[in-house]
Amino acid sequence: MALTINAQVQVQQWDEHEYMEGTNIHKQSQADIKQRYSGDLEGSSELRYLMSYPDETQAKFVGFEHVSGDWQGKPFGLVLEHHGEFKNGVASSQFEVLSASGAFAHHLGHGRFAAGKGGSFSFELELEER
Repeated sequence: MALTINAQVQVQQWDEHEYMEGTNIHKQSQADIKQRYSGDLEGSSELRYLMSYPDETQAKFVGFEHVSGDWQGKPFGLVLEHHGEFKNGVASSQFEVLSASGAFAHHLGHGRFAAGKGGSFSFELELEER
């Protein structure tokens, strides 16, 4: 059975720090992020991105996110692997479900988001039973 899940995500905390910068390399940073989910998913997440900035207007990032909460009154947990970029003022990511528990225990899938300014964005997740 395939599921399409839509949620609104609100960034609650963003703690970013540089760990490498030099004249011959891109700035490298790490961000630890806390988010709140509402809509089809009710819950929260903790996320860590590693980012590389070729200049101040764009970046590539990878990360892992642990989302937990309730879906239709049933508890769940998801681990997502993100691959994305920040360009033209928009952060976008494609992600894969690496593991799932609870309501989604027998599912894998993928999803995407695009976020502009403001710290709130839409999240779409497609899950399939394995």
